[in-house]
Amino acid sequence: MILVFWLIIGQDKFSMIKFQKIKIFCTILLITSCWLVTTASVSAATLYFNTSDDGLVVGDIFTIEVWLDTENEDVNAIDVDLDFSLGLRCKDFSDGGSIVSLWMERPQLSEDNKISFSGLIPGGFRADGLLLKLTLEAKSEGLRIVSFGEDSGVLLNDGKGTVAELRIENYELRIQSEEIRSPREVESLYISDVDPPESFEPKVIQLDNVFEGKYFVIFSAQDKDSGIDYYEVFDGGEWIVAESPYVLKNQDFRKNIQVKVVDKSGNERIEKVSSEKSSFWYANYLVWFIMTGGLLYVLWKVLKVKFFA
Repeated sequence: MILVFWLIIGQDKFSMIKFQKIKIFCTILLITSCWLVTTASVSAATLYFNTSDDGLVVGDIFTIEVWLDTENEDVNAIDVDLDFSLGLRCKDFSDGGSIVSLWMERPQLSEDNKISFSGLIPGGFRADGLLLKLTLEAKSEGLRIVSFGEDSGVLLNDGKGTVAELRIENYELRIQSEEIRSPREVESLYISDVDPPESFEPKVIQLDNVFEGKYFVIFSAQDKDSGIDYYEVFDGGEWIVAESPYVLKNQDFRKNIQVKVVDKSGNERIEKVSSEKSSFWYANYLVWFIMTGGLLYVLWKVLKVKFFA
């Protein structure tokens, strides 16, 4: 089963960072071979946009929110692609207040004016919840659309990675000529954020057949206001911009290893890495969730590419 999984993965163009993450998840699959993934669509959820702005004119800068209604189902993973039609430009985004607490792929704006993101919701979620806030600019008049990509999806929190039936509601808006009135700007998504991100606990893990048996750090923080901007790890006497998991240069990590998280308002929090080296078998619940949840997510992505592209 592992060999087949690696052959499937080999056909996709993953970056080295993603490759290393997948290697971690494959190791978990080898150890916990009872995990199964089903692609049956049995339950529904709805992705939609929410905004209070109307009567927009060319030059307006406005906000729009991406929401998920689980329709009384319990979900724990999302994968979303957003597309903005010509005439709209995404200026900024924030994950402040998002129901997603563990990002597998943090929101990123591509050169072709699209955003993609995916993540996990520990313990599951059953309600109507915010995923992401966007700031858009109306560049030209006419009918414009903000839409979800056809590969967007949601997984149920059932331990099997069941793919939920998904409904999407795209958002249409009509941009008028700026001759009607002067363009307006909205307040920044995070101008009033003065609080640092929430406290978090970086964990050091070692797996014999991952990262050549080297110790690596996993971490994940939340910021309810402006959202997380980036992380840095103090390793080898310097701060290094990093993503989780991060392989330590200083393998004797008792020497002052720290993780810094910075939100989009510039507020920061620094946490020290525990001096106790954790093996796979003694990792805490968060580590287990990241590993096994991440495995299910990767398998889901691979199956979508392989069978439903």
